[in-house]
Amino acid sequence: MGGSLPSELRLAQEYGLSRTSVRQVVALLRSEGLVIVEPPRGTFVRATEPTETVTLLKGDTATARMPAPAERRELEDG
Repeated sequence: MGGSLPSELRLAQEYGLSRTSVRQVVALLRSEGLVIVEPPRGTFVRATEPTETVTLLKGDTATARMPAPAERRELEDG
C-alpha cells in the first residue's frame, strides 16, 4: 500500500473545496482503483501492480482492457 491521503477536512481546507466535493473525488479515485479506503484508518494510495513486458513478433497483435469496477472488487476480495 502506498502513502496515506490527508483527511477530507484537510483536503477541503487546503484546496478551498467543500467536503462533499472531496468525498466525490475520493469516491471516483476509489472506483478507478487508485485509492483504498480503510475506515477508520484512512484513505491510502493503492500500490502499483507489477507490469509484464511482452515481446511481440512482426505481425503479432495484443489487446488489453482495464477491469470493470465489479471485476476490480472481485479481484480485491479474492
